[in-house]
Amino acid sequence: MKKLTYLALGILLLLSGCKPIGELLSDVSSPNGSISINAGAAYTNSSSVTLTLDGDDATQMYVTNTAGCESGGTWEAYSTTKSWTLGQTNATATVYVRFKDRSQNVGSCESDSISNRPAPTVTSVSPSAGALAGGTIVTVNGTGFLTGATVSFGGSSCGSVAVVDGTSLTCTTSAHVAGAVTVTVTNTDTQSGTSSKYLYAYSPNYIRVAPNAALGTSEFWVAKYEMKSVSSVATSQAALTPWVNINRNDSITRCQALGAKYDLISNAQWQAIAREIETAQSPAGTYLNWSNNSTSGSNAINRGHSDNSPANALAASTDNDPCSGTGNTNCATNSSSDFTQKRTHTLKSGEIIWDVAGNVWEWVKDNNNAAQAPDGYISLQSGWDATDKLNYGPEGTYTSKNSGEYGGLGYGWLNYSAGAVLRGGLWTGGTESGVFAAILDGGPSDTLLAVGFRCVLLP
Repeated sequence: MKKLTYLALGILLLLSGCKPIGELLSDVSSPNGSISINAGAAYTNSSSVTLTLDGDDATQMYVTNTAGCESGGTWEAYSTTKSWTLGQTNATATVYVRFKDRSQNVGSCESDSISNRPAPTVTSVSPSAGALAGGTIVTVNGTGFLTGATVSFGGSSCGSVAVVDGTSLTCTTSAHVAGAVTVTVTNTDTQSGTSSKYLYAYSPNYIRVAPNAALGTSEFWVAKYEMKSVSSVATSQAALTPWVNINRNDSITRCQALGAKYDLISNAQWQAIAREIETAQSPAGTYLNWSNNSTSGSNAINRGHSDNSPANALAASTDNDPCSGTGNTNCATNSSSDFTQKRTHTLKSGEIIWDVAGNVWEWVKDNNNAAQAPDGYISLQSGWDATDKLNYGPEGTYTSKNSGEYGGLGYGWLNYSAGAVLRGGLWTGGTESGVFAAILDGGPSDTLLAVGFRCVLLP
């Protein structure tokens, strides 16, 4: 009988890992334990997580996504870490565990929770391109259980909203700012996601000009009006007559003073505008800036205030009053003889620009220290080389327009090397004014009564 008793005790000692008999016989308590998901993180963007497990005296564990630890898992060897897949997505996910010791005591069901939601994402910001005006509505869309969004423009906050899926924001910015619109969204876990979208430009009365690969110009924004002096600040506005009696170098300074992204318009940028005016159509075949909407025959592009009546530069007006100040009340009608004095042109985007032709000459930034080509009407310059045509000529060929309006393209005084470049013509120019008109006999430091300037805003 004693032999059987000793044998039973030996088996117990073996099963207990050589624990003392007293401890073994008293090991009836359930093993305590704990679980932590991703080291106690508050949220995750993935269903794949790492569990940290701590079971006192545990030899086995039962891990499950089911509350109560009664199903959904299997007993397995105890480990302090385990890779795991959460059972809940787009919600608060909970993982459960219970531990078992060598005496087959089973502990209570322990748990830990983590918010399992995708990172907040900005899916769209509209408009997708263009110039923002003060108070422009910006629509922000996103995903990821969003609770709010803020919008900054050029590094400064310009609007916020509590709920953002498809919500419009009024983005109010100060004048003369250029930069990216940055949208930051937050979700219910206070996660944040940031996205910088398309470059926007905000400045009153600047309009977008599309890139032109042939001219090497990227997208830019140009002053809708010739610059006006408002408290000695170069301002694009309809009111006031153009800022004149300013030389080319001072014009550069005045434009650049508006901000890091501003400059005096370059000759290539002027060409990009002029060629848009030349070729803009809507619908196809209907030329927006040509008399009778056609480039054929004697039809011509309007050349603005250029008939010396009145004999001075003019302020601008609203876009529906393109004859303002000229005395030609019918100039908006492209079949009228008054059309030549229409002061506005339409770009391919549909934007309206004032006084690219006529009113006053305008400086461009480029230097010119060598004669470029013979003087003459732009339409008749068939002998130009490719560089001359790119710098001063239209896209098309209009040599048949050898009288009358000469296509309204203007005249080129190109056989000069005074150092600077002027474009567009002036109020006394007659048929020599036009969107392609150019004169190279001005020097960078010349100050003239009939010469102004126009700024651009760069990407």
